[in-house]
Amino acid sequence: MRSSFIATTGQKLVRGPSLRTRLRHRRLRLLAAFIVLAGAGAALGIVTAPPASDHGPIGPLSYFPAE
Repeated sequence: MRSSFIATTGQKLVRGPSLRTRLRHRRLRLLAAFIVLAGAGAALGIVTAPPASDHGPIGPLSYFPAE
């Protein structure tokens, strides 16, 4: 005789990911978000950078006007 406690319809209960697995996934998501944000910032910096000027090399005294 079958038990009346056996689930015959609907979703079966399964184990979810362990705490260690969830923490690893969270760290990977944060690392991926950080890398994407850094890449987006670098791309934005490259696109919006002013054109390089050919005024010669920049040195410690280049901020003072030459007479």
